[in-house]
Amino acid sequence: KNKGKDQVIKNQMTIRIGGEAGHGVESSGAGFCKALARGGLHVFGLPEYYSRIRGGHNYFSIRVSEQPLYASTEQVQLLLALTEETIPRHLDSMAKGGAVVYDAALDVSPEQWQGNDVQLLSIPLSNIAQDKAGTVLARNTTALGVAAGLTGLDLEPINSVIRDNFARKGQAVVDG
Repeated sequence: KNKGKDQVIKNQMTIRIGGEAGHGVESSGAGFCKALARGGLHVFGLPEYYSRIRGGHNYFSIRVSEQPLYASTEQVQLLLALTEETIPRHLDSMAKGGAVVYDAALDVSPEQWQGNDVQLLSIPLSNIAQDKAGTVLARNTTALGVAAGLTGLDLEPINSVIRDNFARKGQAVVDG
């Protein structure tokens, strides 16, 4: 993006994680923000949720940059979809050439999104979460691990946040 006529901002993006209320969208988004900040990046996190205990669509947008940030932006470069509803709900916000990571367990037909100039990446988030953490509820953390891998982020700040957040549940949970 241009910042004035002569200056270009590099290494800046917005990551959005979307799913159902009660599935850890807000807590995983906030944890990812903390990990990115611990990694030396500038972060602007924006949770969007409804006042429901469980059910309904929620999402968390994370704008990250090597330069200071003062606001969020609507354009999303990477969408992490934990539910089928997430993709159509946020497709209009996707940047050209952006990517949507979605759980392979979802009923998503990639053909319906062709022509939107967005890459769809089917990843077995629920299977990985079940295999590694012992519960599909960890698919939000798994999705953030995929985001880190796709963008080349250092995993140590993410691991440190996981240790801090889950230490009280025991080492087996942290390891998962």
